Amino acid sequence: MAKDTMVRCEEKRLHKIDGKKEWRWVQIAVADLSSDGAREIRCLYCNGEVKLRKQQLAAGPQVHIEHRSRLDAEHCQGSHAYQGSHQTSLKPVL
Repeated sequence: MAKDTMVRCEEKRLHKIDGKKEWRWVQIAVADLSSDGAREIRCLYCNGEVKLRKQQLAAGPQVHIEHRSRLDAEHCQGSHAYQGSHQTSLKPVL
């Protein structure tokens, strides 16, 4: 996979379905994440824990996410460290 695939993730959001409030994972661009910091995000591909990396320089890498676990990064098809054997995170964010 391309190195820029970590510019999308899943964010847990509250939805109202049939009059009931329910938390659901929604696919979102990392650049569109809310800026309040009170968010729960995970990798789109392996459901693993990730951290947000902001763009520091105009010519530097764009806003993206990285896996917190090196093992998750090595086994996730969305990661630049992918080793060729995709699997779900050993500690998925539920």
